[in-house]
Amino acid sequence: FLALADILPPHVTLVSTEQIRSYFMVHSAFVPGIMEVYAQLLGEIGQDVVRLPVSSPVSVTLSSCAAALFERRIIPMGFQRADGSVVLNPDPDEAFDDVVGVFSIGEVDTEWTEPP
Repeated sequence: FLALADILPPHVTLVSTEQIRSYFMVHSAFVPGIMEVYAQLLGEIGQDVVRLPVSSPVSVTLSSCAAALFERRIIPMGFQRADGSVVLNPDPDEAFDDVVGVFSIGEVDTEWTEPP
């Protein structure tokens, strides 16, 4: 058995904003179009990880959520249950009766409760 003193602490690297900016500038000189990729990844506009509230009288599955959110280009990742627990990446057809939230990835800048 390992003692706690034998376990190494995690390696942490601190990077300043200036270092990141310098890296991006150098990288963009060698890779045409990469600045647009960085702007999308680091900008405020784009996809977010969000919790969508759910109130459903029937059981909820990940596949039913994926079908319901498909046209809005939102991808469900997991559920929050009524007891506060979180289930990430469940089996697509596993049914849950007590879902109160769906954790998803997508652009949700507009009201998502109305049809697109």
